[in-house]
Amino acid sequence: MGYKMNKNIRFKTNLEGVVMPSIFSLVLITGYFVYKPSLFFQHTVFLLLSLFIVWGTIEVFVMQGGGSLRLDLIDSFLQLGGITGLILSIKLVDLNNTFIIYFEIAGFFLIIFGIILRYLAMKTLGIYFSYTLKAEKGKQPLVDYGVYKHIRHPGYLAIFLITLSFSLIHASFIGFITTAIFSWLFINKRISYEEKLMIESMDGTYTAYMRKTKKLIPLIY
Repeated sequence: MGYKMNKNIRFKTNLEGVVMPSIFSLVLITGYFVYKPSLFFQHTVFLLLSLFIVWGTIEVFVMQGGGSLRLDLIDSFLQLGGITGLILSIKLVDLNNTFIIYFEIAGFFLIIFGIILRYLAMKTLGIYFSYTLKAEKGKQPLVDYGVYKHIRHPGYLAIFLITLSFSLIHASFIGFITTAIFSWLFINKRISYEEKLMIESMDGTYTAYMRKTKKLIPLIY
């Protein structure tokens, strides 16, 4: 009975994983109905919705870290950046762009790569991957292998790539710039809070890890 109860609790807390994919799905559907109803049944919409479903499923069933649903101001602005970029990319989609097919391919590659990277980050961290920032002194070991060997925040990089992919798929320069600025600023803000917690909970161990790794982009940043 105890095992089943714990399992149910974990499942309920992990339902927060469908929030962001669900919001983006709703925005995608609404955006096409409002701005591009004639394009609603194009392959782009169905492919994106399918990938959002895959992404949400991974967030719910792979993420093991518990925690109550708590979207702070940074989370909200991060999602707002993705939403704004998605709406702009739909409204300003450039169907006459000679290279739109190449942008579309690059965009879908980016979102698929982002989802895979997010999955690997969750699997590697296991029970220590959660949406709520928390770090108790002496209770969380340093994870410096797998996708965490060269960068410290692959999960955030994945979100950044996923949100950027929307604008690439629609060949929208303005959407791309808007999403990049919003996402980059608030991802870095959230990382600064998280790393402060990790430094305090792991003493010098995490500081040493920071010296030999990059924050988001291998060998660069």
